[in-house]
Amino acid sequence: MQQNDMINYAKYILSIEKYEVFTDAGYSGKNTDRPAFQDMMTRIRHGEFTHILVWKIDRISRNLLDFATMYADCKKLGITFVSKNEQFDTSTAMGEAMLKIIVIFAELERNMTSERVTATMMNRASGGQWNGGRLPYAYAYDKKTDTFSFLESEKKIALLLKDTYLEEHSLVKTAIALNEAGHRTRRGYRWTPATISIILRNPFYRGIMRYNYRNENDKTFSFKRKEEWILVHKHHPALFTSEDCQKIDFWLEKNHRDRGKSQHTQRKNVHIFAGLIHCGLCGGLMISTLSRMRANGYRPSMYICGEKRLNHICTNKFTTDITVGSFVFNYISNILYLRRNFEPTMQNKDIEHLLLQGDALQEVQSISPSALTEMRHTLIENGIDTF
Repeated sequence: MQQNDMINYAKYILSIEKYEVFTDAGYSGKNTDRPAFQDMMTRIRHGEFTHILVWKIDRISRNLLDFATMYADCKKLGITFVSKNEQFDTSTAMGEAMLKIIVIFAELERNMTSERVTATMMNRASGGQWNGGRLPYAYAYDKKTDTFSFLESEKKIALLLKDTYLEEHSLVKTAIALNEAGHRTRRGYRWTPATISIILRNPFYRGIMRYNYRNENDKTFSFKRKEEWILVHKHHPALFTSEDCQKIDFWLEKNHRDRGKSQHTQRKNVHIFAGLIHCGLCGGLMISTLSRMRANGYRPSMYICGEKRLNHICTNKFTTDITVGSFVFNYISNILYLRRNFEPTMQNKDIEHLLLQGDALQEVQSISPSALTEMRHTLIENGIDTF
């Protein structure tokens, strides 16, 4: 309906016969990190269009900063912006101000809706209702009865995981034992110490439903303060007994303390990029060690995929400080150059082009759209001189 409405408006009100429709189905207007929107702005900058027509302003953006940036770009390029259902003369200061006020209220409405949804979900969770999400390994959920049960095939592996850890007292040895026995995760991957740790620490296997415990974004998450968590005890059948849980917690905590001591007392070499590099083939964390001595007496750090070193399942080659350092310094240099030459009219493709200059970055195929958008917003929000 909206599309037909705008096509008729373009034909009979704006007297425009040639048009192209851009839609981002499934994407929120909370930001401009949307493929069709980025394609539209790129083609506008190439001079393909004279107008942008939207059904309502909140269809193109519900974020004031994003809208102001897009609108400023259009003004510089001589593009006429038209909202069918909000008629403002943007050639005047008052009309332009009213346009931005509409965007402010659209952003406010989105935030208030988000708050109402969050409050409803919190209330449901406090009452023991399941709000959805990824089901923990070994469990099944019946939506009609709102009850949980065990998946017998996965339950056997989860119990084996627990028994193996209580016998070996090691996440690494437990992962090796499960993999050697041919067991895989629900998605068919090999077991890792990280996935085993998640299961052993997850209160769901102790009959406790946990909610509102993470701050999440597009890339990662962090834990909230425990005072903010919602914990519902005896919510569903527990897989681990309370006695087993006490033993698990004891060994997890003991190994954590021992590992912390060894890091402080035994570390003789500092590996600058330790814990920061992931394998480009399998995604595993790269383990750091010392490489061979060079002719000039320099002995750089070497980084090798943990899956290759521990499980012998990855074929990726090692790398050293020499390669990684060149890459990092090249990239930082490009960021500084971008800061000096940045213009608000730049699109993500322009930013990516500047960031990937230099010999150390020749093999990089692309930068994620979210990272480019974040870089662009940082330059705009903080100011070019204070970035």
